[in-house]
Amino acid sequence: MPWDSQFELSELPEYEEIRRLARRCGGLITEAGMRLTFHPDYWCKPASDSPDARDGARRALEYHADWFDLLGLPVTPYYGITVHIGATYGDIAATAERFRAFVDSLSDAARARLTVENDDKESLWSVLELVELVSEPTGVPVVFDYHHHSFTDRGTTYREAFELAAETWGDVRPMAHYSEPARLRDPTARPQAHAKFVADLPAWLAANADIMIEADGKERAVLRLRDGA
Repeated sequence: MPWDSQFELSELPEYEEIRRLARRCGGLITEAGMRLTFHPDYWCKPASDSPDARDGARRALEYHADWFDLLGLPVTPYYGITVHIGATYGDIAATAERFRAFVDSLSDAARARLTVENDDKESLWSVLELVELVSEPTGVPVVFDYHHHSFTDRGTTYREAFELAAETWGDVRPMAHYSEPARLRDPTARPQAHAKFVADLPAWLAANADIMIEADGKERAVLRLRDGA
């Protein structure tokens, strides 16, 4: 949705037809038992020390929430909007405070769908820090990213970090992200880079969370894993 920030959905030509089609899509999602989530890109910086950047992040989250509303999907983190805090701006406590204030500034529809994910650099946000400084004060669930945890483990195992994140979801089934490092097949790849495909999923993770596959092969990676190719 690269142009959503440039207009109000309700001002689009043929808006009623857009709304009708969106509701049909939402019905298909519900009938098929699918779980749809959104993941705004790196430009969404909800805890930035720039008020303009925070305003932009707020608009982004609100129009993602608008789309969920158009689809007619329930207001719950089961259908989540996942963000990274993505920086500490030299003061992790102050950044956490800005993020908490940002959460309070959102509409109920956006806030109730907001989730936050651990980062992929040692200097950034781990599951431990997100749980303590963000989730416990705000109730925002933590999405556990398996690959990212290798960069920000803070002395915890994968299972320990996942269990901490899972507790933040309450009665909602947790969402997790899984990828394998491209370096397994290409030694020259960046440590953070995703492989094109994934070989398998940890059984314990698949049993306890809905997993979004993050691979450069996109849908082909999911189909290949499903079919055991």
